[in-house]
Parts: sequence; structure tokens; C-alpha cells
Amino acid sequence: MKRIALLFVLSVSAFAQAQSDPYRMELRVDRPVLEPGEAATVELWAWYNDQRYWYPSIIRTSVLTGHADAFGDQALLALMGPGTSAGERTADGIEGILAGSLCLPCADCQWPQPDPVLFWRATVTAPDTAFPFDVRLSTLTTQYEIHGWGCPPPESRLDELVEGDATIRVVPCRADVDGDGVLTIGDYLAFLNAFDAGEELADFDFDGELTVFDFLAFQNRFDLGC
Repeated sequence: MKRIALLFVLSVSAFAQAQSDPYRMELRVDRPVLEPGEAATVELWAWYNDQRYWYPSIIRTSVLTGHADAFGDQALLALMGPGTSAGERTADGIEGILAGSLCLPCADCQWPQPDPVLFWRATVTAPDTAFPFDVRLSTLTTQYEIHGWGCPPPESRLDELVEGDATIRVVPCRADVDGDGVLTIGDYLAFLNAFDAGEELADFDFDGELTVFDFLAFQNRFDLGC
């Protein structure tokens, strides 16, 4: 198939618009669409409104995973594979999966702490699959306390907290955008539709924006075949 000429440059802002909720958990995925064997980094951030408060005191939350069909609540662990270590604090967060709840204590932290606070990171690798499926990620927080300026007793903002969510889509072949199992002009049209709609599926270079470079990345992936 001849290459389709790119005669224009389109730019779309980042997918996730800035949220106004001052107290929220945020799950960030750097590569929301994966082929088998590809890896993505998942990070958990906590927003605490640093215009009003000094730092989070204790945040205790769980990262829940789910799959529409067979993978169930173990989807993320299945993607990560065996041998995953428990979370350990690093200079800029906690690495890996921690069984049960994750807890952010403040005793050993540097303050004031910038808003948001990164306190969990994991790398997931997509398994082999013959069909596309979604891994849904969400947070469930049971404790959310923050300190005001001058170190008064911590205050709970759990009743105002907005939980985080994200999705990792695993597909057999990213170039097969219309999902019919073959590469045709229909995939170009499906890509254009996804691009115009601002969907993450069209962000082929994973830079968080939709630009002409996504057209080039899609075309190169299409030429490699599936």
C-alpha cells in the first residue's frame, strides 16, 4: 500500500485536562496502549492543595485492578509477572507493588513537599494475547490526612477526596487500529478518527499530545506489519 501523504499538521492538547479538585489521587500511565511484551510505567500521585496545607500526614490507599473478562482483580499482577517485590521508598517515591494498602508516612520526608506527591511506581509488561482487552486501575483510599501550616493536628480530607483511575489497553498489534486482524486502509481511517476525537489510541509516539509525529509513528508501525 502506498504511503498516505501527510499534508497538514494537527495538534491536540494533552488528553487529561487539569482537574480542579484540590484533594485527589491520580494514576498516571506513560504508555496507555501496549502490544505483547511492551512495558508501561504506572505512577500514583496524591494531590493535597499546597496553597492551603503544608504536607500530607498519612495517606493510605489501595491500587485496585480489574479486567472486563478473565483476568479479574489480578490483572495488574498478571501483567507484572512473578517475582515482583514489595514497595520500597526511593528518593522520589515507592517502587513496585505493595500487597494491600500503600501508606505514605511523613516522618522521613523533606518538607515542604511539592503538590502532588509521588508515592508509588510500578512497571507492567503486557502478556501475549490474541484479542484486545483493558486493564482498569483505580484507587481505594481509607485514610487521607494533611497538616496545615504551623503544624496543627492533622486534618482528614477523605470526605472531599476524588479517587484516581486509569486504563491500560493491551492489543495484539497497535497498527491494526480497527481491530479486524488485518492491515488495510480501514486502519488509516480508524487512526484518523481516533486522532480527531483526541483518543489516547492515536498517541503513537507516547508524548501525551497528538501531533504530526503520531501520523509518522503510525505509518512506520503500519509498514512493519503485524
